[in-house]
Amino acid sequence: MDKLILNASQMHTNRKESNGRKVEAPSNQG
Repeated sequence: MDKLILNASQMHTNRKESNGRKVEAPSNQG
């Protein structure tokens, strides 16, 4: 459960950074 929440939080952060930089990394989506 903790891992899932952590993963979701990291994904959200990555997505936010991606939006700011307008750069999408397929590796992060996996």
